[in-house]
Amino acid sequence: MGVYAYKVSGEIVTDNEGRKANLLKFAYKLGCFNFDEHKAMFQTGCYRAIKYVQNSRNFTGRIAMEAGGYSTNWNCGIITDDDFADRVWRYEKKPKIDRLNRLIRENTAFHCLDAMRTETRDGYRPSVDVREPKMVEIADAYDAMMLEHGDPRRAFRYGGARS
Repeated sequence: MGVYAYKVSGEIVTDNEGRKANLLKFAYKLGCFNFDEHKAMFQTGCYRAIKYVQNSRNFTGRIAMEAGGYSTNWNCGIITDDDFADRVWRYEKKPKIDRLNRLIRENTAFHCLDAMRTETRDGYRPSVDVREPKMVEIADAYDAMMLEHGDPRRAFRYGGARS
């Protein structure tokens, strides 16, 4: 356990939404008491990463921990794992789940996405008219949640070519 520092690299990856982002590389683990962070930053190339972000035309303005994972906007050469996770939640995940839960409240009998899993009986799956884009968004989120929880149920889709 602990807090880990990562530096921005010149390697470009694609995130989970198809956007380009610079890949983060492990730099060092933050210590305590007599830990010299400036020395660690120098030895691991963090100062070069800061200059890279400031000067390089190849910096995308986004950072990612892994190819195909979440990314977030960033304008510095280093970040801790805690700060990265906080930024992803605050700026990438949370607004989407808030919007999704609003759609669910407005268009279903449920108050949030998780309630569609926890407040139903075995065998329940929502029926979705694919001619309505907001309902497709709800169905896609439901399917992803069920997959994440190892549940074989998926939304029933009707009303179009995707049924």
